[in-house]
Amino acid sequence: MGNNKFITVGIPTYNSSIYLKQCLDSIRGPKVINEILISDDGSNESELLKIKEIVSIYQSKHSLNITFFESEKNMGAYRNKLKLIENSKNEYIYILDSDNLASKNLESVINKILKIDNPKFLYQPNIMYQFWKYHNFAKLMSRFDKKYIVKFFNEDFVLDKSIVQNFLLINSGDYELSEFKDNLPEMKKTTIQMVDKWVFWILNCGNFIVNKDYMLPIANKGLEIDRKHLSVDAIVFSYLWLENGLKIKIFREFNHHHRKREDSVSFVESRNSVNAIRFFISKVLDF
Repeated sequence: MGNNKFITVGIPTYNSSIYLKQCLDSIRGPKVINEILISDDGSNESELLKIKEIVSIYQSKHSLNITFFESEKNMGAYRNKLKLIENSKNEYIYILDSDNLASKNLESVINKILKIDNPKFLYQPNIMYQFWKYHNFAKLMSRFDKKYIVKFFNEDFVLDKSIVQNFLLINSGDYELSEFKDNLPEMKKTTIQMVDKWVFWILNCGNFIVNKDYMLPIANKGLEIDRKHLSVDAIVFSYLWLENGLKIKIFREFNHHHRKREDSVSFVESRNSVNAIRFFISKVLDF
């Protein structure tokens, strides 16, 4: 592809002003980021005002190149993220949820991904530090308590649809792990820490780096899916990417801080989310 020197960060917001400053602070350092897009998905009047004030402060005080979009009504997280991808001026965009934080090694990670420059990869984090309020504390505690960390592999790993299908079968108990390893020799070189985890930890990450031109035509197909299934927006992006013969690269050094929230979509729309997950499991397994 082209000579990639910069990347866009796309941040979707929805009544999340309380988290936005921390999110923006986590991406202020890397010089490789020359564009920040924030798209609000119909926040209430009070929240929208707060978000706009924060954007204004970071544009003036911190000289961040932020472009702000707002929707009059709620489109849903999937369409909101798609809007960010559509408006990126760079070839690559990093989608970062407004309640999450980028890692301190972000610039190094981005530079390596831009150097690899494989547009057929959707790059996702290998490590997620889980926190409720204090992310630094959670990262520290992750050394002693696994509830603060989700880690998948000890080295880079590439997933395609067939591998995801097998992981789903493993987790359902209908597939022998030994048989899976025999069929995938490359896995013998990796300590697999994710087999005892639900594969949707990966598919449901939603914070990824991707090539805009490759993602757009694929993601646009998601607009044909019933909105109740789009409630698991991250899974939709992952599913469509894999369904079109492309691959997810779990980048060993790539990590972020994942905020746990009682008002997250997974809690608020739990019934829709469970039904949507079942729907996409059947799609992935071709049932």
